[in-house]
Amino acid sequence: MTSQILSQVKDNVISPKDAYKELYSSKPSKKPRKAHFVKIRIHVPNEKAANRLLRFFFLLPVPLLLVRIGLRFVKTETNESIPFTKAEILELISYRGIKVSVKSQSGEDIFIKTI
Repeated sequence: MTSQILSQVKDNVISPKDAYKELYSSKPSKKPRKAHFVKIRIHVPNEKAANRLLRFFFLLPVPLLLVRIGLRFVKTETNESIPFTKAEILELISYRGIKVSVKSQSGEDIFIKTI
């Protein structure tokens, strides 16, 4: 089936857009599961006391409701280094299994995972 559609595209019988619709519309997409919690780990180099305090604060997963409320108060500036809007970030963190790892040049490590 797939090879027939691709050969039709090669022979200009159908357009690539129509071929894409035929190839991928027949399979039902699985809806991703919603996340309820966010697990956060933060490591600051050469700061033993700060690392212990951060591990204590983020020992348990944070409810996603608190994260959404916190993100609403974050100011968004037009910055080319962040390609997402605030609404897109809120949409992204609402699904289970999202992992974000940030390593700064000064050595701090931040790991965020939705569960």
